[in-house]
Amino acid sequence: MGILIEWGETNFFMVPDGGQAIIGRDLHVEVHIPGSKVSRHHAQITHEGGEWILRDLQAANGTFVDGERIATHTIVGPGTILFGGLRGVAVRFTLTGEKPEGQTAPIVGAGRLAKFADADSTHLASLARIILPPHLKIGSHVDNDIVLTEQGVNTFHAAISDNQRGGHDFANLNTTSETFINGLLAGRRRTLRQGDTVMVGQWTRRYTGQALEVVDATGGFTFEADELSFVAGEKTLVDNVSLRLGPRTLTAVVGPSGSGKSTLLSILAAKQHASSGQVLYAGRDLYSNFGELRNRIGFVPQDDLLHLKLKTREALAYAAALRFPRDSWPEDREERISEVLETLGLTERQDLAIEKLSGGQRKRTSVALELLTEPSLLFLDEPTSGLDPGLDRQVMMLLRDLANDGRTVLVVTHSVANLDVCDEVIVMAPGGRLAYQGAPHAVFQAIGAKDWAGVFGVLHHSEGKSWGSKNRTSATRVITSNPPELPNVRQQPWFYQLRVLCSRYLRVIAADRAYSAILVLLPFILAAVGFSTGNASGLGEGPPKDMLLNPQARSLLLVFILGSSFIGIAAAVQELVKEGSIFDRERSIGLNVSAYFVSKIAVLGAIVSVQTLVFISISLAGRGTPAQGAFFSSSYFEIVSAAILLSLASMTIGLLISAIVKTTDVTMPALVLVTMAQVVFSGAVPLRVSGFIDVMGFVNPGYWAMNAFGATTDLNSLAGLGSADNGLYWDSTPANFLVSVLALLVITVAAGAVTRYLLRAQIRHH
Repeated sequence: MGILIEWGETNFFMVPDGGQAIIGRDLHVEVHIPGSKVSRHHAQITHEGGEWILRDLQAANGTFVDGERIATHTIVGPGTILFGGLRGVAVRFTLTGEKPEGQTAPIVGAGRLAKFADADSTHLASLARIILPPHLKIGSHVDNDIVLTEQGVNTFHAAISDNQRGGHDFANLNTTSETFINGLLAGRRRTLRQGDTVMVGQWTRRYTGQALEVVDATGGFTFEADELSFVAGEKTLVDNVSLRLGPRTLTAVVGPSGSGKSTLLSILAAKQHASSGQVLYAGRDLYSNFGELRNRIGFVPQDDLLHLKLKTREALAYAAALRFPRDSWPEDREERISEVLETLGLTERQDLAIEKLSGGQRKRTSVALELLTEPSLLFLDEPTSGLDPGLDRQVMMLLRDLANDGRTVLVVTHSVANLDVCDEVIVMAPGGRLAYQGAPHAVFQAIGAKDWAGVFGVLHHSEGKSWGSKNRTSATRVITSNPPELPNVRQQPWFYQLRVLCSRYLRVIAADRAYSAILVLLPFILAAVGFSTGNASGLGEGPPKDMLLNPQARSLLLVFILGSSFIGIAAAVQELVKEGSIFDRERSIGLNVSAYFVSKIAVLGAIVSVQTLVFISISLAGRGTPAQGAFFSSSYFEIVSAAILLSLASMTIGLLISAIVKTTDVTMPALVLVTMAQVVFSGAVPLRVSGFIDVMGFVNPGYWAMNAFGATTDLNSLAGLGSADNGLYWDSTPANFLVSVLALLVITVAAGAVTRYLLRAQIRHH
């Protein structure tokens, strides 16, 4: 007897008696079942000894029968088996002595018209038309009427119900879910109108009045650009470019340096707004609907967006935690990570630090980050740059496979060796003009050259030439040069993002052993300097023979200013600039700027506070301190508190520097300059022009820390300073200490506020 394999509502495949078949996601297997949870070669069905045996081919997400994962299973009667997890794709197996005549490949036809109540809820989502019942629940949980296993869908996401007017109302069941109607965020509840487009996660349907129907039945969505131009100052970088990308296609963008390739890619991915023209995805304007569409777009820039010290799977796990909905199951995230690792051939490298991967593997990891959310559009900027010809071929074949799996892929490249795997090639000419879009094999005839060297030669001498363009779309409207700011929609609550970011930051620090060792050793090295400075009296009164004076206390306080300032600035001065590209990408897919910034403050603040405590404590070990403080009873507490506040203020200044500079090369000179300025203008060092300190000091945290130290130690009296060297706030009064501490807090908050503003301004400029 044969066996009938059915999935969805329209697909079936008959395996004849004595035959066998491979089941998987690959286009070339006998039973092709699309779905991210299904492995390329997931399972094999064979007829052995009169029995049908199903073998799992070590699929990443497994094969399940009655809730149990199986390695082999004997099919003895009708039943449903889940491929890709407990909420994976349901496939029905039926033993039969019949088969459709001449059928040797999967058939996609009209299928059965099952009643809604009897339909499989997991597969209702794939129907071209869903007739609406009185109440329809949508979400990732199996208790929903429509179960969506894709990422971006909450447990109980939305519902559609009859209303008294004979229509339907749409209800958003989770305030944190990203649900859109006609490209705009859906509120708690609204009445649907005929023609409304409903989008839950990446599942999109059009409301017809009595049913939900697919928006585009071609198996994907088109992506169009109409008369795009981009002007920077007086220079035109992209000039009147129109193009169209079909679903399931791989398109390469090539051209001479300076022809606007990367700029065009940034415009198409909404990282920059065109000066004029329009970008349409599935008929919707990309810029004005970016809140809805951003998770359908993956963008891989030239620089790898990776924390190199993390292991491959760790990096993907943190990315998944930030990009997936808050209530997504950890098991679902782990399943998706396994799928992506398998798809990109990284499973055997998942426990290896990213910095130890080869160039090609590292680039595949960058692609993996974007594939986590299953984008339908994937843009890549120079993914093969710096790779040898063999790796170049591997990356291009990978992109070919990704396009075959249902994505639209656009890649900017300088390499022309493997363009034969592309569906189309876009050739850009100097001045940002479109010279050609079409099949790779026809480019030479169209440009008038014999090879690619000839093509580039023609383009270099084509200044001012008007090229024809293929697949040109008609203009529908022009976007203004000052488009509205992109919607600020988060995928998770603020505190959840903060927790994930802090966890990732701590893991990145711990994974870098050399940096961790420096963090541990730094306070002890500085403490050795502090311990050897001054005398045995420390910050306490001197011996009676010196009339209880201790002039060397000022030298020890100088070391405290130097060490605390250095600890704070050194910890933070590179933190934002070195993660600039990572921050930009994560912000574009929903990262909250404040959560990111506070995570830096929280983790670095804890580190520098502990470092400063160790530094001050060892420096004062076995030496005297004042009998009591100026404001608190403990002078030691006041000294440590003032030093920690100085470190925190210096840390925020370091973050401010890191937000201003463009490269890490500038940070080291800035570290030395700012640290020296804090020390020199603190008052700890006598200057020839003391009035200059009074002017500069008010914006210098080192100045206010020195005042706090001076008030605690009553430095004017302790050091026997004359009127020329007396500090304005060095008398031991509660007011002097309190004013100094408040000034340190104000500087810290002000520097932090400016830094946060610069981060947000950086996003707006992109």
